[in-house]
Amino acid sequence: MRLGLLAGKEKSYMNRDAIYEYVESNGLPLVRIDGALFILDTGAPASFLLDESNTMHFKTLPFELPGNLLGIRKEDMDRLTGQDVAGFIGFDIIKRYGLTIDRGTKSVLFEACSDESFRSFPVKYADIMGMGFITMECGICGRKVKALLDTGASIGYVSKALTKDMEYLGEVEDFGPAFGGEIRTKKYAATLEMGDNVSSTELAEMTASIELQCRSVGCKAIIGLNDFEWERIVFEPEEGRISYM
Repeated sequence: MRLGLLAGKEKSYMNRDAIYEYVESNGLPLVRIDGALFILDTGAPASFLLDESNTMHFKTLPFELPGNLLGIRKEDMDRLTGQDVAGFIGFDIIKRYGLTIDRGTKSVLFEACSDESFRSFPVKYADIMGMGFITMECGICGRKVKALLDTGASIGYVSKALTKDMEYLGEVEDFGPAFGGEIRTKKYAATLEMGDNVSSTELAEMTASIELQCRSVGCKAIIGLNDFEWERIVFEPEEGRISYM
């Protein structure tokens, strides 16, 4: 069956059973699988349910998801997304299968589907002692910065040290279950460069907790999917890149 993921391309992908519904809510990417909604979160090293363990099916194979790994409250995630959320699809599954998101067709495939018409930038799919994450080199307001690419971040963050010459835009509130819950900090206007993509965005100043965790992997920024423009995005672990159009 031919999909709309690569409109106009003579390329076929998997059968309909491998295509999942893409949902975007409150700036966060979600996927509907077996009637349940999961946050697509590369910032989560592992995939898990917010309640008891269950079995999910990717392609034709069962994939066992454990119960709540981090003690994250379901009601908090429901409030954050504005949806009834079942759990997280994290780095482990995305690295294993790849991931393609198409906003136009509201589709998600757990495989990497790109071609020469896509733009791309290099990233590292790092897996250290069971902790998985995606890092990249980018430019923020003309400075070269190592950043985490976190699809579960509704707003991007930057180290306090880098905000000195950035335009202050006011206060911002966020919720980060891995960073202690409620976050209140400052936000700044920023120019973001990733490969040949240059975008204008807003970045929040890292709190001490966020800065400490990012510093442990050598990063000074967190970039989310809202920080640059895309209609289709492809995570390609085997190629060490992210492609988009």
